[in-house]
Amino acid sequence: MMQGSAFSREHPREVRPLRYAVRARAGGWSVVLNGCATRPIADRARAETLARALQAEADALRHPSLAKPS
Repeated sequence: MMQGSAFSREHPREVRPLRYAVRARAGGWSVVLNGCATRPIADRARAETLARALQAEADALRHPSLAKPS
């Protein structure tokens, strides 16, 4: 499926950055994003590794024209 618009926008809408986090949940550690969470993972280090991998993938998928200048 294609996304976008057929007309140009003077000011593209602001895209909120995705921020993955690791939180204690149900006797383990879950990777969370915007209120959604993975099933608990027993090892916190593994959950943190997963969160870093997901964050790197999300950052790489962001369209360069929508990214805020640094």
